[in-house]
Amino acid sequence: MLGWVRRGQLVPEFEDAAFSASLNKIVRCKTKFGWHLLEVLSEREESILEDIEPVNLHSKMQDPNFIQDAQLIDVREHEEISQASLPGFKVLPLRQFGTWGSVITDEFNPEKDTYVLVSLHFMNNHIIMFYPIAC
Repeated sequence: MLGWVRRGQLVPEFEDAAFSASLNKIVRCKTKFGWHLLEVLSEREESILEDIEPVNLHSKMQDPNFIQDAQLIDVREHEEISQASLPGFKVLPLRQFGTWGSVITDEFNPEKDTYVLVSLHFMNNHIIMFYPIAC
């Protein structure tokens, strides 16, 4: 099973077949890798990525229902999290990116709003600034 895909992830011939296929109908296509049979089992709207200011996230986190209704993911390394962690966030260490597949498909609901806290070293100051506000 291939899982969810977006445009631009597949070779053009396969992508054209996948995105023009009717639900639950088997379609064949030929690519440079050979012949393929594919079936689109379901569709979902494209995800929309937006930045959220730490102050706005802090405001949302004051609502007890927010932590229950939203999915919160912390994509930082263990040493960063041990210095400053946030309640309710599922930790997915960036160094273990290759192991996230089953966690994401088994533990997260694609229908729920998901907030991801990311540290890319140059952003560490923003995260550290956010931590005292959120506690």
